[in-house]
Amino acid sequence: MRKISIDKWSDYPLKFTLNFRNFFLLNSRFFHPKPLFILSLWLFGLGSIFSLKLLKIFFPLLVLYFYQLILTKRTLKNFRIRREMPEVSKEEKTEDFTYRVENPNPFDYFNFCLFEKNETSSTSRILKSFQFKLNAHQTKKVHHEVQMNNGMGYKKVGPLMAVFTDGLGINRVTYFEDSTRQLKIFPKVHPTRKTKLRPDTKSMTFGSFDSHQKGNNVNFYSTREYVQGDNTNHINWKLSLKSSSIIVNQFKSNVNAQFYTVLLDDDRLHYGDGRYSSLEYCKDLMLSLLHSQVKSNNQMGIFNSQKFVQAQSGQSHLNALEIYISTLETAKFEEHRSYSRKTLKKEKIESFFRRLNFFIPQESNVYIFAGFVASPVLEVYLQQIALLTPRYNHVHLVLTHGLSHLRKNLSQEDLIWINKMEAEAAKMTPEINSLCKKNNIHLSLVEINSQFTYQHQIKEGFQSAKL
Repeated sequence: MRKISIDKWSDYPLKFTLNFRNFFLLNSRFFHPKPLFILSLWLFGLGSIFSLKLLKIFFPLLVLYFYQLILTKRTLKNFRIRREMPEVSKEEKTEDFTYRVENPNPFDYFNFCLFEKNETSSTSRILKSFQFKLNAHQTKKVHHEVQMNNGMGYKKVGPLMAVFTDGLGINRVTYFEDSTRQLKIFPKVHPTRKTKLRPDTKSMTFGSFDSHQKGNNVNFYSTREYVQGDNTNHINWKLSLKSSSIIVNQFKSNVNAQFYTVLLDDDRLHYGDGRYSSLEYCKDLMLSLLHSQVKSNNQMGIFNSQKFVQAQSGQSHLNALEIYISTLETAKFEEHRSYSRKTLKKEKIESFFRRLNFFIPQESNVYIFAGFVASPVLEVYLQQIALLTPRYNHVHLVLTHGLSHLRKNLSQEDLIWINKMEAEAAKMTPEINSLCKKNNIHLSLVEINSQFTYQHQIKEGFQSAKL
């Protein structure tokens, strides 16, 4: 919705005060003379009661003011600002945001300031620009180069606001458009080290693991014609050249692994916003893990409180998972006092793990991702995770911890909260490590800080926790 308004006398602190500094209002990078003009009108109006000369000055000024006010209101109807931006982008890519400022009126405008809220960038949350003059009957383009560095998923752009004055600088105009647009940002995947997976002995698809139950110490036991979807590495080129069809080797001793990435998307286990958030760290680690296993033809699946995706193999399945993970957001589990031991309810968490056991088959490798928020909520989740080890081949817990990145430009209250959370996390870490060792759970603590680059921390993300 587009709204254009002109400032009123009530917008200025001139009612019952004579504080001199209130008469000088600075708007961004220019001086706005309307308060002084209004004050001059009042002074000349009071003086004209006693002097005819002041009345000759007061009357033209009054006529000028109302003429300029009516003229500005009539000519603003066709004023437009149009935003041009891409609909799809990728992390770390620089995009051009263009604003077409259309002034079809026969009057010039001055001191043009443009502001727009932008969630795509962590460094430019509000786009700002200043133009001294907008010429009559002219369309001007304002460009902004914005880097997509505030995380993946859907990001909002808007609302938009512009402030400018008429030719005399008497009337200040506010142009406001509250409509927003969404920009879909695809993730940039950072490589990670390959993790140790246990094969699925019941698997019917080829992979890179030797089965413990089958095998006769030969490369392959049979051949057949190629079927769409077969691994091209298993094509027998020698037999294919002799025949008129493509022949594929059938391996009896090689099977693949099946693993699921489980995201604990409870909003009580996450903190931060955009790029500097525990949810963003978890999503980056999940994507790195998936990409590291696609070449091995392993079957990959996803589970969280909002959706379950059956494990499959192949690049097309990975592309679908990548799109889904990029748009993931946290879910609200409970509305009441979540961090109180007395009021914490476990039913929703227990229901989450019952669904997990129902959907994820046995002999799977399970990777669980969550933010490291030391609280009774995390303790309940850890108790449920400990019950998974008898059912699955391998259980790997990944906790992301990046509170140090939130210290920039924070208030004193927020810093006190971060210090408290870090102290509680350090106190809870030995307990988590002891629980994981006792229940044969592989633990990784990924601490995002400025000591190492983000790419290096993702690469080493699945290594064992160093305590």
